[in-house]
Amino acid sequence: MAQKNGDWLQAIAKRAKVGVTDVESVLASHQIHPTPVLPSARRVQLVEIAFSGVKDAVVDEGTFEFTWTNLGHGLWAMLTDQNLRGKSSIIEVVRWLLRGRASENLQEDVRRWIHKARLKFLLDDVLYEVHVDTVGSATGKLLRVAVSGGKPTTLARFGTDKEFEEVMADFFKQQLGMDAIMSWRESTDAEASGQPITHGWVAFSGAMFIGTNYEVLLGDMPVTAGLNPRLMQMYVGLPWVSTLAAAKTAHHAVQNAADSKMRRAEKTKATRSGRIARAATAETPAGYRHRARRSAHPQ
Repeated sequence: MAQKNGDWLQAIAKRAKVGVTDVESVLASHQIHPTPVLPSARRVQLVEIAFSGVKDAVVDEGTFEFTWTNLGHGLWAMLTDQNLRGKSSIIEVVRWLLRGRASENLQEDVRRWIHKARLKFLLDDVLYEVHVDTVGSATGKLLRVAVSGGKPTTLARFGTDKEFEEVMADFFKQQLGMDAIMSWRESTDAEASGQPITHGWVAFSGAMFIGTNYEVLLGDMPVTAGLNPRLMQMYVGLPWVSTLAAAKTAHHAVQNAADSKMRRAEKTKATRSGRIARAATAETPAGYRHRARRSAHPQ
């Protein structure tokens, strides 16, 4: 890898006609790293989902408990002959526990009703389990479970919603070998500049679910966000995806800074020219004009 990294730097330096040290400095300042080799593909499989709590402000209010166990290979379905029976809510709870952050599709009342939740999943042949107490801020832990039935190993604990998201993001990014992907978000304000956005596990995990929001092609991000092609390239298994995304984002940032500098210079020049024009065409005081005429035509 070190040899490939050196070759990459040399190739950039040769094409840009600068020194390797300069190339390293620029790449580091924009957080651009080489990713020529992708990690091996891994398989995530749900094994069990369970959650419980208390319903309120509905006809069938009261305590409830849902458990779906022994999920294995194959195609599983949740079917009812009526709407509003919680099918989508089950999927949204799975998403919530896998990525540590509930999506906007999880209804606020359902989120409030759930007091405890548990998810078991296999990552290849290793079994993991997430336990969450969801009353108020999420608290819980991520465990590695011994298939032989031994004592589980606590991998991480969390005490807030933010920590829950960070724990799941760190775990999956490390286990799946995923690098963050950067993109450029244009501002809707013509006077404001855009900004670079870093996408992590929350964005990546969205690609594992297919919803009914047809404004998105893959994951949770709309097509206009520009992230969909990068996600598809990453999941297909193309190398250099995160490097390309970071380079394009850096190019946007540099071009945006140059454009902003030019706009400020033009605005300053226009303001200066306007002041000069106003000063040149300003009306001279009447008394001064009278004295000037007498001086020009003495009696």
